[in-house]
Amino acid sequence: MGGILTFEFRQPHEFVKAMTFLDSKGPETPDVIVFFGEGQSITIDTMTTGGHSVYKLPLRTSLYRQVTRIEVNTTESGYISSLEDNTAVEEYIL
Repeated sequence: MGGILTFEFRQPHEFVKAMTFLDSKGPETPDVIVFFGEGQSITIDTMTTGGHSVYKLPLRTSLYRQVTRIEVNTTESGYISSLEDNTAVEEYIL
């Protein structure tokens, strides 16, 4: 089925380290769009991992600070098991 998962931050984050995917399936890879600064965005390439697999996507936000939102657009099922910043790890399920 797929869908869009949005992480909207109340305060801009200076540094988001990584996002971890579990069981990312489908004919197309999930799109990850990072919004930062004054309305800028960048799309980061990901990969499908298949059933029972883990993929950690480094976001490298040190290159683009003040992250305000991250969108993950999937075409099939899967999980976001963690979104890591410089202070803690949050867990989310898609």
